Amino acid sequence: MNLAGLEGRIAPLVQQDDDVFDQVLLTNVRSVYLGIKHAAPIMIEQGSGVIVNMSSAAGVMGMPMFGPYVASKHAILGLTKSAASELGGFNVRVAAVMPGPIESPMMERIENGVAPVLGSVEAVKAAYTAMAANKRYGTPEEVAAAVTFIGSDDASHMHGTYLRVDGGMAALSA
Repeated sequence: MNLAGLEGRIAPLVQQDDDVFDQVLLTNVRSVYLGIKHAAPIMIEQGSGVIVNMSSAAGVMGMPMFGPYVASKHAILGLTKSAASELGGFNVRVAAVMPGPIESPMMERIENGVAPVLGSVEAVKAAYTAMAANKRYGTPEEVAAAVTFIGSDDASHMHGTYLRVDGGMAALSA
């Protein structure tokens, strides 16, 4: 599984630091690229395998003040699709998991970073939970269950796609 996530600086694009942008892309995208690059030959040699990349609900939407993070998570989906098209003939599956807001240290940092804009951490939590159909944050265990499913034989036809674990954010968006 390729999992690396750095949210970067929470600020409008015009206020982002170039170095922070580069660091977010390096951490979030290059790590996935290197994971694929180095795992794929081993899986090809053994005749099968599954690569699961961690993207985000932000991988298919825009989010104000998170430009570098959003760009990185879009890029992970592109790498997932490209790798799937290259590796499918070798019986190596590639898919992605896209969590929405999850109870985690990263989400706490995001809440604290957005709080000055929305007035409080509680207002940030309310805004994020309002974006989910089930009106709550997810749990790390729910994300782990999705990863486990993609890696299982039950998901043997899931290839080059993604599984959203976002509490229904997709149901409420266009």
